[in-house]
Amino acid sequence: MTESLKEGDTIDLSAPDKVVSDRFGIAYRGWCKFFEWGGTGEMKLNFYVNPEYKELAKKPYDEEAEDAYGLVEIPGPDQFYFVVGPKGLMALTSRRNNMAKISKVLPIHEMKPVVRGKIGYSGGVEDIGNFREGFCWKVVKSDDVEWIMCSSSNDKKEDWMDAIVKVKGMASIMTTELAELEGEITLA
Repeated sequence: MTESLKEGDTIDLSAPDKVVSDRFGIAYRGWCKFFEWGGTGEMKLNFYVNPEYKELAKKPYDEEAEDAYGLVEIPGPDQFYFVVGPKGLMALTSRRNNMAKISKVLPIHEMKPVVRGKIGYSGGVEDIGNFREGFCWKVVKSDDVEWIMCSSSNDKKEDWMDAIVKVKGMASIMTTELAELEGEITLA
């Protein structure tokens, strides 16, 4: 059994789109802003502030540095580097080097089921529109807490939603198949 990823852990981003740290395959990655809404406790409507933004801004860097996965530097104070894979959706504080600190984790098994209808997704992933803040969608947990996420373009929003739904679907299929098996197995 693999260990769970949690807030405060670090992951190695040096192996793009392959198994990372032998624990996490990356299906999609990129910069987004987000906040949590609902559940118990105080409800905040402000996007989270990346705690590393001010610290990294003090160090010399190339704000235009880019690779196949977008900007290397944090684009703004409310931006987090997200990755989604079989373990879940994770907000990382930076990607300046290969080791990245996990700020928030939404395990894939905690997401509500997703339904694809004629007008898009509903349930665990839903498009909520385009606003001054960006192109936004929500990811809904089983306890009805929502992660409101926004990207810089509509294409990126659609890519994010498709990747999350794909990973959620794969996780659901794997869970169902594994529940039907008896004895010891090895997953390649």
